[in-house]
Amino acid sequence: MLSRVTSSFVKVQTCACSQACNIQLQQQQQGCRKIQLAPNNVIAASTQHVRSFSSKSFQTSNSNYLNVLHSSSILVSQGMLKTAERLSCLQLRHSSQYVTGARYVEQLKENDDICEAALRNGQFALFYDLRAFIQGDGASKRMNLVWRGADDMKQVLGIVDGMKLTDAVLMNSTGKDPDQPARFAINIPKADDTLQQSLERLMDAETIGIRRALFTLGRGYLHEYLQAYALLQWHSLQTFCSKCGAKNKKNLAGSRRICSSCSEVHYPTMKPIVITLVTNGDKCLVARQPQFPIGMYSALAGFCDMGETLEDTVRREVAEEVGLEVEDITYCFSQHWPIPSSGLMLGCYATVKEDDQILIDRNELEDAKWMDREEVQSILQQSPGQGSQWFPPRYAIAHQLIAGWAFKK
Repeated sequence: MLSRVTSSFVKVQTCACSQACNIQLQQQQQGCRKIQLAPNNVIAASTQHVRSFSSKSFQTSNSNYLNVLHSSSILVSQGMLKTAERLSCLQLRHSSQYVTGARYVEQLKENDDICEAALRNGQFALFYDLRAFIQGDGASKRMNLVWRGADDMKQVLGIVDGMKLTDAVLMNSTGKDPDQPARFAINIPKADDTLQQSLERLMDAETIGIRRALFTLGRGYLHEYLQAYALLQWHSLQTFCSKCGAKNKKNLAGSRRICSSCSEVHYPTMKPIVITLVTNGDKCLVARQPQFPIGMYSALAGFCDMGETLEDTVRREVAEEVGLEVEDITYCFSQHWPIPSSGLMLGCYATVKEDDQILIDRNELEDAKWMDREEVQSILQQSPGQGSQWFPPRYAIAHQLIAGWAFKK
């Protein structure tokens, strides 16, 4: 989809990209790309065709489906049609499982009785002061979250005054396999070192903070860690109603909080943040803020101001921080990011005028500079945190934007 912002004459290209957590070299080389979508009637016909496999009207539906596909410009050979039919079947089965899981999670969020039953048979990840308990995975040599059943978790919580299973929050990962026990996360507020040590012995695990988790946890566990961290952090900060000041309490799933006085409902929120890799031919611009770890460079990022569009924010942030004027913007993908508080990172590429010079805002940035592809590729070959210059860890959207540009064919 291509639209033009008439007031500023900035093109914004919306394109499909690999999932945020996939960092394989092949996907990095592909980068962002535009995909020609099938017309709605073709998609509808494809779905109807798959659904009709077990019906008596199979032949009619099949004929209609083939006619629609042949009349389109998408598939032109019989072999491709057969492939499309098989893919449609697989997509429908996957979609059905996804829909079932999504609706199950929604039931748990909306119905406390259903959620209570799920709690009794659930799996729990424990946090202490928003630090997760982890154990090593002997097979992959990676650190992963520790999950405990309801009975085991009750015993652990027994040494903490006032804590119970109903303090847990529901994880969306429950929807991945609704046949498995629901997954929850629970946080024990900081007390003293003695309590932490006792909990580590009971759990036979160590605790880990969020920044170390980015470098340590396996990808699937890291995604769960970040969601749990964000939800638990939000609940720890939203104990009072922002409307009347009275205490509020969470529903059983932790999907919202309700004021005990005025009944105002509060939902977890995410702040929109634009993160942009500025490019100029075979160079990209990387920058570092004063609070960054030593040697780390990243893409430019900033919060969306009230009333701004995504493209407005990109243009403003680039102009403010490095004094460059954006010509074109390509949106690629998004990622939830819980540091310092929950935000939705919107990943973009932006091109600027070739002759413009960098004018760094020293109140925002410590340094900003152009790097060519070879230099960026060389830095990407080393592990994050090593060398005099390095980029954010692989899971981070900044890393993916940089790698996607560096290895693009």
